[in-house]
Amino acid sequence: MLRCCWRPILQLGRPSHARRNLVQGRGTLTSLAKLHAFLSPANLTSAEPVTYAPKDLCKLYLDVKALPPRSQGHPLTLHELQELIVLFGSLSIPSPQPKTTYIHTIAPSLPSAPFRTYWHLVLELWDQYVLRDNRRARSGTVEYWVMRAHLAYMEAEPNSSDEHASHAVSRYTYIRNSPDPNVHLPYFSIMLEHHRSALSRTVKQLCRYLSQNPAPDRRVVELVWALALGRYGALPPAAEGHIFSMISTRLTRLSGSLSLSQTTYQNPVTVGQLCEAFIGAIFGVSQPSLPTDIADRATCEVQGAFDASVSISSRRKHLMLLALYASAKSLGNNEIPAHPKDEEDESRCVLWCTSLPLAILERIPTEAVPSNAVRQLWQMWKGAGLLLPPAIHITTVSSFLRLATKTRDLPLVNACRNHCITLAIWSEEQSDVQSIGMFVDYALALVATRASVSWAQVFSVLPESDALRKQVAETLIGCLLPHHVDSVRDLHEFLQQEGIELPAASVLRFQLEMAKHADTTGVAIQGLAQLSPEHQQSVLHTILRTLRRQHQTRMESSLALQLGTALISSFDVPNFTPEEPSLLHALLVLAASQQGPRAVKLVRIQRDRNLSSLSMRYMLRMMRVLTRYHPSAAISLLDVIEHLPPVDRIEFRRKLVLRLAQRGAHALARRIYDSGDSVGGREALARLDGFRVNVRWRRSRAAVRAVLRIVAARRSHWKEAVGTLCRLGALGAASVVARRAANVGMDLEARTWMGNTILNAALHMWPSEQNDELYRHLQARSARLAHTVGFVGDRVTMNIMLKAILHRNSLMTGPHIRELFDHVVRSGYPAADRWRRENNVPFGSKPSRVVGSETLDSVQPSSAIVFERHVRPLYRSFIKALHLRGDHFGARTIIGILDDEQHDVLARRREQR
Repeated sequence: MLRCCWRPILQLGRPSHARRNLVQGRGTLTSLAKLHAFLSPANLTSAEPVTYAPKDLCKLYLDVKALPPRSQGHPLTLHELQELIVLFGSLSIPSPQPKTTYIHTIAPSLPSAPFRTYWHLVLELWDQYVLRDNRRARSGTVEYWVMRAHLAYMEAEPNSSDEHASHAVSRYTYIRNSPDPNVHLPYFSIMLEHHRSALSRTVKQLCRYLSQNPAPDRRVVELVWALALGRYGALPPAAEGHIFSMISTRLTRLSGSLSLSQTTYQNPVTVGQLCEAFIGAIFGVSQPSLPTDIADRATCEVQGAFDASVSISSRRKHLMLLALYASAKSLGNNEIPAHPKDEEDESRCVLWCTSLPLAILERIPTEAVPSNAVRQLWQMWKGAGLLLPPAIHITTVSSFLRLATKTRDLPLVNACRNHCITLAIWSEEQSDVQSIGMFVDYALALVATRASVSWAQVFSVLPESDALRKQVAETLIGCLLPHHVDSVRDLHEFLQQEGIELPAASVLRFQLEMAKHADTTGVAIQGLAQLSPEHQQSVLHTILRTLRRQHQTRMESSLALQLGTALISSFDVPNFTPEEPSLLHALLVLAASQQGPRAVKLVRIQRDRNLSSLSMRYMLRMMRVLTRYHPSAAISLLDVIEHLPPVDRIEFRRKLVLRLAQRGAHALARRIYDSGDSVGGREALARLDGFRVNVRWRRSRAAVRAVLRIVAARRSHWKEAVGTLCRLGALGAASVVARRAANVGMDLEARTWMGNTILNAALHMWPSEQNDELYRHLQARSARLAHTVGFVGDRVTMNIMLKAILHRNSLMTGPHIRELFDHVVRSGYPAADRWRRENNVPFGSKPSRVVGSETLDSVQPSSAIVFERHVRPLYRSFIKALHLRGDHFGARTIIGILDDEQHDVLARRREQR
């Protein structure tokens, strides 16, 4: 393959831009000058070098390449050719580029551009470099990029890989002693994948690299696992011999590879760490820090597994087990490699052939663990009767217990305990961290495999030692949290009953986890008294955030009492600074949980700490909650709002009076009204009615005269006066006030409101024994209001009239009410499609003239339907009427329609927010 940079002027197939470059010779010489300046050592080593985009740099080189032959020789020097080879090779590596010395120093400084490769330019420059000086010692960096170019062509052109493979092997032979793993990793991975005809040679080169490097790169070691698992095809005997020879060489040279060992260990050792120790003993990578006895045993086990006296088939199986663990490949039921059957090797290979499959099985999902394979491993381990350090026995039994938890194998759990008793490692004397881990695994396995087992039964089979049980309980809480909150709660109750005290850190973690969930917040509140002040503040912060995050509005009164007491005591600590939104929400929860006085006290404390947090909006919200659940405590808020502006204080007092009146606290509303200084027309009218919201059956002539006197004097509050007179039962006086309001120019909306108020009062005041006359009475009164006041009915008027129709017991039977409801749906009231049947209505009635249809036809078409004002009151009237007639099925149908519509309304509002 000849790639020469020099070509004749006329050449078949040459692009037309070559002739154009000859004509524009001045521009071409400028490109050469630019390339000379760019490749100069002064520019390459400069702090601010002159740079070009990769595309422009390639164009400069192509312009220089198109120059005709000259007697002076090649326009680029050998140094410049080397720099271009390294630079174009560096630009051919996609980002992120590896950290290696072979990347050109100026490559990261070039302007960013879309990625493309320049391997063809690397090979062209290399051919010219070889033609010009084939005897001088070449740079290893140049050899590296030429090798990468040939490897890239092997990936891109598999059919011509043999030719490129020979060149890649030649270049690799020149730089094979480099310590940089980026030299060896691409070469071995691509040669193994795309040049399998020379597999033995590649494996030999790989083993040579691993034999000479004390700590090889983990990615190169993974190629050994891939070879052992047959990813690159079946290994020839010669290749297997190279691998086993390499392992023996490393074990001989690196016999003390597990030097990072310690006598004591803070955490229990797992079989996975034991397997990592096997790998570290061979390749010196990922060496865990293990106790001395376990580290020494791991080294001996590796040497015994790959000893020259062990048969080839056994060593092959040992290598496959190690490769399966290292490559993290999940196994199925039939993929567990069998342990060696050679009697002479059984004593030295049982630990190897047990630990590695156990570690592999612990990695795979729970549902894929084969129980038969676990039992076979247990029989092999138990029957071997190895004389091993107690720590290794405990580590292996712990792994079997964890697998028994996955497979729900109770007999295996009992067998593990009996085996430990036989080995005398199930006793009170075993209180180190390794034994505690085994006891914890046993407790978890027993809970998972036995149905309805209590913690008392679990702890009854553990050694009788309070210190040991305390450590086991502490570790269990750490293992079960945060996913098994209910189990931890039961365990905590058992420990309290048994009088086992946990460390403060474990109690704090338990309380914090309880405080994170809405259903266990009560447990955290009950445990606040057991914590120190600092830990109590941490738990309180979490409880407050949980109440706000879960939108909790109420809690049990006893829990609210404990939470309020804890908050009051915590405010005495200067550094207690809870989140204001969470704290204010918690105060609302206390107010709604029969703890109104404590909520008001906390509001007063928060006001003294931070005035800006208590806005008028929040105080009104607190007032609404207190007037609902604790009206007497709501009066105390008048002393808390002193920081608000005077206008806001007056508005707060007015709304508090009216809210108390609506809630039925007439005496409290009257007391707040009498204690106030300023008197408004609305409060004066409400005072005449005793701050009531329902219609009185006995009229008070004095109150009626007082209302008329207030209206005449102030000439305002017309709507409030009409409402007060209707509640007093003076409908005639209310009509007079409505007529006066119409004469002074009240708008249509206000006149409609006053007319509906008068009609609603007439509906509620009508005697029940005269229901048949009620509809005609309301029609007559509506006509008079239309004549005197200019009253125009709306959908509220229609609801009042339909209620009057439903009161006609002699005329409106169940079928008639169903027909009327179908007519209401036809007029535009909502009903979901799943409730509509024949004729597209809920009850399937045909369109006809029913009683009350004229009322529906009289409503203004432009009147919008509002769910709270129009739909829900009317549908509830139909539900009550059907129940009174005994038509419960029809009532349940309308209830379903109403529930669906309410759900849709709330969903639409959430989307709008």
